[in-house]
Amino acid sequence: MSEKDKHINHENEMVDGYDEVVELGKEMEQISEENDEAKYDKEHEEAVRSDLDENDEQ
Repeated sequence: MSEKDKHINHENEMVDGYDEVVELGKEMEQISEENDEAKYDKEHEEAVRSDLDENDEQ
């Protein structure tokens, strides 16, 4: 069986190979980290902040 035969084409395929999957994963991780930082840096009322300890004051 050739390498081409092993590859199944799908109509909605986004990547052509493993290297593209790895690159896409890296891009998604970077976007996720940026989103996490943006959420963490937002100003919120202390009552709704889940990352603050009730005994700590800022």
